[in-house]
Amino acid sequence: MELVVCLEEPKRPWLSLRCTVPDDVSAIGIYGPSGVGKSTFLRCLAGLETNAHVAVAWPSRIMQCDAKPRVGIVFQDAVLLPHLSVAENLALAKRYANTRPQSQYMQSLCDADVLSELAIEHLLNEPVQTLSGGEQQRVAIARALFNRPDVLLLDEPVSALDNALKQRVLNCLCHAAQGGVLIIMVSHALSELALCCDWLIALQQGEVVQQGDAATLRHTLLMQHNADGEPQSEPLFSIIPVAAIQPRTNHINQYVVAGHTLYMVAAQSVSNRLKIDANQVILSLHKPQNTSLQNHLPTRVLTVQKISQATMLVSLQLLSLDDQETDIQITALITSQAVEQLNIQAGRPMIASFKAH
Repeated sequence: MELVVCLEEPKRPWLSLRCTVPDDVSAIGIYGPSGVGKSTFLRCLAGLETNAHVAVAWPSRIMQCDAKPRVGIVFQDAVLLPHLSVAENLALAKRYANTRPQSQYMQSLCDADVLSELAIEHLLNEPVQTLSGGEQQRVAIARALFNRPDVLLLDEPVSALDNALKQRVLNCLCHAAQGGVLIIMVSHALSELALCCDWLIALQQGEVVQQGDAATLRHTLLMQHNADGEPQSEPLFSIIPVAAIQPRTNHINQYVVAGHTLYMVAAQSVSNRLKIDANQVILSLHKPQNTSLQNHLPTRVLTVQKISQATMLVSLQLLSLDDQETDIQITALITSQAVEQLNIQAGRPMIASFKAH
């Protein structure tokens, strides 16, 4: 898939982007600080910038019919119709819904499931003016889904939500992506994009500065920000793909990763990915005994990198049950004193432990 967008101002090009994305990517994250052109990029793709030159070669899965794919957009400020109730806003989207959606998700979309996933069932009879910012965001996402698009553009879709609601909304979007809808999502929060997206595109001053597989690029981007000496907007973290999930009754979910069992609260996970903050990982030479820590993973040290005078970043490779290396990496932030005391160096086996929350 190729995306080419050029938007010119009278004196200079404001947006000049060329992106090449593998066709099997289901969700694309657009990352960068405020003012670099992320929202404008979405507006160009949606056809809302009349001066923009846009050329898109959409993936074949959403081009099964001769017609162009239906593109939906969710703006950061929701843009609901204020004279209608929530139910009436949703009904209007359904009235003009795509009659030939390409994705399996949209073909079998259940309205009640969407309302439940987004936690807005109780808002149907409410006037739009009475809704909070977070409620408006969730209704706007439901309205976009009810229109049954093949491509869904989202501008900071969870910026007004608390952590629990963020997890619910991101899960809903992941289900749509896994069902064949192409998701393109803007956010300045790298952790949100890393949980949902397969591919990341980093923008700076209206241009693409980096793009690539989300699992690889998110670590590079976080480390670059740290090397710049600027205050970090969010802590360093790891994303671990999950092979199986089993819900539990005590609000702690059980996961299976490379044959190992993990326990995490639901708010730390989205779909088939877990987020683990690097400052929550504790390293040991042997598996700790008689501790409240719930998760212990065997790893091998890849690199040890100095972050500050007192802090070191340790990158680790997860080992399977039979002690074979996997392609899953975990990062840990520990003190330089601990690195010295435990003689942590490349190639050394370590146990990476962390809490369930």
